[in-house]
Amino acid sequence: MSASQRRRLRKTDAALKQQTSVLEEFETLLSDLGFRNVDVEDITDGVKPSAKYRYRLSFVAYPMNKLLSVLGKATDSHVAVARSSYHMYKLLRNQVTGFYIVTADV
Repeated sequence: MSASQRRRLRKTDAALKQQTSVLEEFETLLSDLGFRNVDVEDITDGVKPSAKYRYRLSFVAYPMNKLLSVLGKATDSHVAVARSSYHMYKLLRNQVTGFYIVTADV
């Protein structure tokens, strides 16, 4: 992952108040914590159309929310989430991130 991709990922995580993990590290953590039958389903292809739509929408939503925040009508969170839609799709498109459903037995 390049330095610019790392910055993009940090911005997205901060805006969405999430923490992106390396999938293999997360699987290992679950196993170390005693979870068994860890199963990972890649749903990235199903999420991409929605992410692309939000990416396109961000070209309107970000400037609009930025203006509304100056007028006191939108929060910094609104602005950050609109901006993160742009960054998330760039990361998905470049196969830096993905979306997964992880299940495990206790």
